[in-house]
Amino acid sequence: MGIGIEQLADSLRGAGLLSDLDFESACSELSAIGGEITTDRVLDRLADCGRLTAYQRQRVGEGRSGDLVLGSYTIVSRIGAGGMGEVFKAIHRRMKRHVAIKVLSREKVNSRGRVDLFQREIETMAQLSHPNIVTAYDADECDLGAYLVMEFVGGSDLSTLIKKRSPLKLRRAVDYIAQAARGLHYAHFQGVLHGDVKPANMLLSQDGTVKITDLGLARLLNNASPLELGGERAANQNAIAGTASFMPPEQAFRPNEVDHRADIYSLGCSLYFLLTGRVLFSEGRMLEQMIAHRDRPRPLLQAIRPDATRELEEIYQRMVAPLPTDRFGSMAEVVEALESCELPDTLDPTVNSTLLDGSGDDSAMEVGPTTLMSASSLALAGVSILLVEQSRLQTRMISEQMAEMGVEMIRTASSGQEAWDAMLSQCPDVVVSSMHLPDMTGADLVRRIRSHPDVKDTAFVLISSETDYEFLEPVRQSGTAAILPKPFDLPSLRQALMAAVDFSPHAVRAHNLQLTGLRVLVVDDSRSARRHARRVLENLGGENITEAVDGSEAIRFLVNDQFDLIVTDWHMPECDGLELTQHIRRDPRHQHVPVLMITSETDQTCLDDARRTGVSAICPKVFDPQSVAGILNSLLDTGRPTSL
Repeated sequence: MGIGIEQLADSLRGAGLLSDLDFESACSELSAIGGEITTDRVLDRLADCGRLTAYQRQRVGEGRSGDLVLGSYTIVSRIGAGGMGEVFKAIHRRMKRHVAIKVLSREKVNSRGRVDLFQREIETMAQLSHPNIVTAYDADECDLGAYLVMEFVGGSDLSTLIKKRSPLKLRRAVDYIAQAARGLHYAHFQGVLHGDVKPANMLLSQDGTVKITDLGLARLLNNASPLELGGERAANQNAIAGTASFMPPEQAFRPNEVDHRADIYSLGCSLYFLLTGRVLFSEGRMLEQMIAHRDRPRPLLQAIRPDATRELEEIYQRMVAPLPTDRFGSMAEVVEALESCELPDTLDPTVNSTLLDGSGDDSAMEVGPTTLMSASSLALAGVSILLVEQSRLQTRMISEQMAEMGVEMIRTASSGQEAWDAMLSQCPDVVVSSMHLPDMTGADLVRRIRSHPDVKDTAFVLISSETDYEFLEPVRQSGTAAILPKPFDLPSLRQALMAAVDFSPHAVRAHNLQLTGLRVLVVDDSRSARRHARRVLENLGGENITEAVDGSEAIRFLVNDQFDLIVTDWHMPECDGLELTQHIRRDPRHQHVPVLMITSETDQTCLDDARRTGVSAICPKVFDPQSVAGILNSLLDTGRPTSL
């Protein structure tokens, strides 16, 4: 292998991949097994134990551990490669945040045009911040070359999804394209044209969010020069920016005429691909494809998808019109048309459903026959719900799902202000809101609700594909019955609504738990969070509840009062939940009292530390009654530690 054990240790330490303790531990484990301790055996052991990834093991074994370090980031694995270079998954060493890093390949470094193009990608992405566009975090240069640090989207691109699973059902495909259109509309509004819209540049996260990526071919509408075809424009594939199968005619033959409507054309081609698994024109050579896009009639969507409505056919045909003037005028118009399009709930009998989404299972987005418990339907029948969602397509789909569960009173609002006005006019039992609204966020809306005396106790459910802690934490702190990620199925929606029903004073359900007579101490620095926890506990039968604003005040209460259950937040000023728990376990009067900790923390090491401190149970910050009832049943009946 070429390097000794000491050199290997230095290499791993220098790359920040491993501590001395981890390295020595691996060597000790090998010594216990027996045999010679070689660099290969040590590396294999570290990989088998998960301390090194397969990619890291390979690079270190090749003596290239330095390639695994880019500034503050450590490379974890290789995601893929493209014309601009390679893409890696990495982790920020201090923040522990996973990211995707695009590195301009060494072969391209000496090409000034490539470097300039890469720099333009960096500048372009830095301008954009939208849920449907991959976020740019950082950019720099290193020995490997220039690199761009982006949001890591776990999941797949839509091209790979279709190739692996086959075409999508109508509603899912339309939803994905509408999401992409919203992101592109935002980019256009910021003066940015993508220039290479295609399914391979649409990433589908694990929560069902579509995010536009790869803006390396984007141009600033007001500042960039037109796309140049060069002297051999028809024959030289590298002379044309874009992908022939999704390229509008003007981008290939009339580059001076290219504007935002080019992205509309490419998005229409992408819609066709998601629904058929085919490109519009499959001629083998690039020039032949370009000529076909310019001259040939567009294939009919309904010829392959008989379940496609005439309205959807018209939308698709307008998006892929040869002349830009015949297309939609903006992405906003595309979004409006897609969301207004009526789609069937069932497949046309002539469509082979086994060819769609692999097995035909599309429960995450489609409304199909679902048997729900009659008790749930009965509980929801009398509940009034205000649904706040700017997407008309999503509004219709969620409303239909609620109706399927027995909800009879559903009002809708497309903005935060419209929802607020509706609440003040007639307060609902439950507000169900998306995170991103045109005039505010779901966090802003729930904060406004909690601050108004007339509506402050209204149950709130958030439906969102958002995963960012900074967005979600204010919603949790404000007292939320449930946070439901997209996409979701009927049972998940039912569970979220039933959690809200439990929270609502108008529709309290019976639980196999009685807190009557128990003395409960609720500790949280957020007044809204304390109020929410109190309401949940009261609905479970709690009557004797004391509130403390932080751990220090809780300790003062413990001096004079005796409690049977303590419910505490983790992160608080003065004295946090762990310090409070340690004090309780040292207090002879309270050391056996169950401590339920409510937290947004997800790091398993931190959670294990909390349990070792003496926390009896851990519950997510979304403090929903059903989950709490299950935890408290186990906790109060057996006294054994548990968690959700």
